[in-house]
Amino acid sequence: MADGLSVAELIKECPPLDANSTYCYVMICEHFSDTSVVAEVDGKIVGAITGYIIPSRQDTLFVWQVAVGKNYRGLGLGGRMLQNLWEQVSTRGVTEIHTTVSPSNGPSLALFQKFSEANAGKLHKTKFIRSELFGEMAHEDEDLLSIKCNKTT
Repeated sequence: MADGLSVAELIKECPPLDANSTYCYVMICEHFSDTSVVAEVDGKIVGAITGYIIPSRQDTLFVWQVAVGKNYRGLGLGGRMLQNLWEQVSTRGVTEIHTTVSPSNGPSLALFQKFSEANAGKLHKTKFIRSELFGEMAHEDEDLLSIKCNKTT
């Protein structure tokens, strides 16, 4: 729970991620701490992945947001956090990861493609959330990435 404010501040510094309320991140850090990770340097959170097990699919982790502070991008931190999270949840029967990614978000697409390849996975991309569902808020479509991993810890 204590990491919620720091995660909220990090997300705000990481466009194009949608920033939610600080309360939201406090609750994520409290309720989903076993399916989320943070990376710290000198006590400061510089990276975070938020996620949860889909209630109707206990074998599937939904990765909600991946954030890496601007001074730590390009160093493989996102991939290391995702691999660490995978190693945690795969021991509990999780065999698949889902996430949504806007078509223009090349770094996220590359992150999940690389993760899929490293874990003998099969990545499938399908249309998912259409932009009109966001109402007045200008937002791109979000495609669903599904990665069925064949390599577990």
